[in-house]
Amino acid sequence: MIKYVLHNAGSIEEFIKRDGYIDQKYIPITLHRAKSQLKNPNRTVKDILLITAEDGEEVVGFAGLLPDQMKIQKSIQKVYWLSGLWVTETHRGQGIANNLILQAHEAAKGQLLSSDYVPSTEIIYQKSKLFHTQPWIKQGERYYAQYCFADILPPKHVLFAKTRGLLKVVDNILNVFVSGAKSSTNMKEALKFTPLAQLGPTEEQFLKQEMETAGFKRGVVELNWILANPWIISDAEAKQQEKPYPFSSYSNNFQLNVYRIENDQDELQGLILFSYREGHLKIPFFLFRGDDNELFHPLLEYINNLNIKYLTCFNATLNNLLKKQKLGIFRKPIQRKIMVSKTLNGGMPSKEGQWQDGDGDAIFT
Repeated sequence: MIKYVLHNAGSIEEFIKRDGYIDQKYIPITLHRAKSQLKNPNRTVKDILLITAEDGEEVVGFAGLLPDQMKIQKSIQKVYWLSGLWVTETHRGQGIANNLILQAHEAAKGQLLSSDYVPSTEIIYQKSKLFHTQPWIKQGERYYAQYCFADILPPKHVLFAKTRGLLKVVDNILNVFVSGAKSSTNMKEALKFTPLAQLGPTEEQFLKQEMETAGFKRGVVELNWILANPWIISDAEAKQQEKPYPFSSYSNNFQLNVYRIENDQDELQGLILFSYREGHLKIPFFLFRGDDNELFHPLLEYINNLNIKYLTCFNATLNNLLKKQKLGIFRKPIQRKIMVSKTLNGGMPSKEGQWQDGDGDAIFT
């Protein structure tokens, strides 16, 4: 018989410290992700952070919950992101995933959202009848700075997976003819990106002024927590946990960095956060109060220095600029779907400025 166990901030620490935890066939949460969850400034001691489905002593499924704060109808309310829903292959088809969703929905008091899920998970969401039939959709673009067929094609078909080595050779040959992107000669160079180890009082004041209409609360405390407690890390501890954990936890090359956008008088004009993982660049957080056209030169310089394969962006301001400057050798439109529980009906942010690319758990991955 399957038993469902709810882990709050108090019990999850005991759960991950028990003998033989990381030696299990599957683990429901990595040690560094659990530590990050425990430091989440938006959680309370009673918040449920993890739900496990257990068959005897074996964990056969789990659902993670990430507490957050969201502006709904002009008031700040507690919401939860369903972060990581998984059932082992041997126990699928038994209704475990649906029961985990029901448990998560109850633990979240109906204030539940989910993003970046696979199509099979969307079917489960719809069957639960707890979510709106149509997900909330955010439009974005993916810009390819290099040919990377070895990354794009293998997940689409087993034949491509078997010929990954050949595809890498093709990529290398084609990329000989690809040079770094160049800015237009009339582009202004009045802005610069200055790296920050963490955000301070000046950035806090800027955020208070610029995020009044934001859908999700992101102040200095939240952003510093995210920067200091990533879910993807590159040390030996993470690599040891990579095999028993069904989702991403380790990368040979992962960076999460925040920069001040400054003018030539070193005055703060904006903040931009970059997430880089093995050639893939994302911009999970961006605020700016200035001439958008002036952004392209420092952004292009950053992209060229990293030698990225591709950039994913859902920010309309940045996408308008990047498309105008024809960044990359080609691009394609993409979507981010967000499932919304019916309790949040009418409360989802609708204006572009109310959303950040990294809202929810997306900023961690």
